[in-house]
Amino acid sequence: MARLKAWWANTSILGKVLSVAGGALILGLVVVTIIQAQTTSTLRSDLDAAQSAASGASEQAESTADELGVAQDQVSSAEQTLVKLEERVAELESDMAEANAQVEALAAEDSAALASAVKARDDAEQALTEAERLVVELTLAYSSEIGAARSRLASSFTAFACSWGAERATAEVSSSSLTSQGAANAFEDSDSYAALQDDPNVASYLRLASSLGEDQFGVEIEVIVARAVECWQAEDAKINAALYVYQGVLAEAALDAACTHGAAETYADSSISGYEATAVFNNWQLTLGYDDARSYLRAIEDRFGSIKEFLAIPDTQIQSESDRCDDVRDLIEPKRSGTWNVGDEILPGIWKAYDVSDCYWARLAENGDIRDNHFGDGLRLTVNVSSSDGQFEISGCRFYYANP
Repeated sequence: MARLKAWWANTSILGKVLSVAGGALILGLVVVTIIQAQTTSTLRSDLDAAQSAASGASEQAESTADELGVAQDQVSSAEQTLVKLEERVAELESDMAEANAQVEALAAEDSAALASAVKARDDAEQALTEAERLVVELTLAYSSEIGAARSRLASSFTAFACSWGAERATAEVSSSSLTSQGAANAFEDSDSYAALQDDPNVASYLRLASSLGEDQFGVEIEVIVARAVECWQAEDAKINAALYVYQGVLAEAALDAACTHGAAETYADSSISGYEATAVFNNWQLTLGYDDARSYLRAIEDRFGSIKEFLAIPDTQIQSESDRCDDVRDLIEPKRSGTWNVGDEILPGIWKAYDVSDCYWARLAENGDIRDNHFGDGLRLTVNVSSSDGQFEISGCRFYYANP
């Protein structure tokens, strides 16, 4: 310390100043170094926090972009409907302006005309108020629920149109009757439409559609009619296909009827009874059941106008078969209870009875002796009447000639 004091005492003023300045400089450097280290640490911490915040903001931006896409779709749909509403408002404003002009023009004229013009103006104002209300409602509350309600209506009406058209085909109603008004009336009277109207979103859509002049049921009526006709044609084709399944059997029965009853009777008004009196028909009815077979013939007449139109067998073929059997027609007619002389009243050959009970038959010799007989029930009884038989006796049933 003594040396330091001696040094300081012997040092010039300039030396003392330089010494003090140098010390201050060294002290300043130390302080700056400490501050810089602290600042660097703080900056690094802040940088890490900023990077973490940036990563979170990026994820939030992606989610927001998805939500924005959905919102933009809804806004686009709402904007389209809003444009229509605004156009309607403009039309109503024009109507109101016209009504005001009429009021002014008629003010000095007929009071009744004036009252009518005033009413027209008031109606226009009311319609304008309602339209403006809808604009506000649409702007503030338009949502995807309205679009979903429209889709539900369209889907329900389209499905109804298909079943409606198919039912018309089953009922033998012409497809020309499937009109837009008929479809709309039928749908409005249906349970499906009544159930839909309980949905408040559907009710809201119906109000908007009415105001905007849009399709009431969410789909163009021409599309509905086309769907109804399409399903009518499909059902009609299915019914025709079912009828044609037995066309071959019925054609065979027609030739049998021509042989048994003649060409003139084959396609007469009583043709169904004529078919019933053939072996082919009676054999066939065991497969379908009597009522089904008869209703099948009725269905053909109802749908095609006549059995002749359905079969389309040339008249020449029917006549030829009739001519072939001319000489033996009386002999091959169905035979009921009685005793028939073979060769004079009944033709030898295969004879059959169908679905019988308590049926008796006997083949008799010329002297009346029984060659063969049978008594009982059965779905199908077959007898081969021989040319050497004298008579064929029947009781309680009916036999048909099976090989004309």
